[in-house]
Amino acid sequence: MDVRMPILDGPRALAALKVLQPDLRCCMMSGDLGSYTEAGLIEMGASLVVMKPFRLDDMAGIVARLAGRPGPMAAPPRLPIQLPPVRDDRAKTIRL
Repeated sequence: MDVRMPILDGPRALAALKVLQPDLRCCMMSGDLGSYTEAGLIEMGASLVVMKPFRLDDMAGIVARLAGRPGPMAAPPRLPIQLPPVRDDRAKTIRL
């Protein structure tokens, strides 16, 4: 998942996904980490951080490695899950 995305950046998207699937593995990628650090992204739940540009076959190996290490199955989440509102750069509130 890219670190810098419009509306909902990668770390916030990962946090929302981890609510649904706590054992989710995610590779964060970026050409510019902005205010984030690699160590900070790992602390937030990223499995690893890859800087752009990268070779497609390198990413294919990373994805295969992450997929090949199954973790414990988590209990399915109870629905509905309430997530906090997210604000984008245009100051619109978006509810997930």
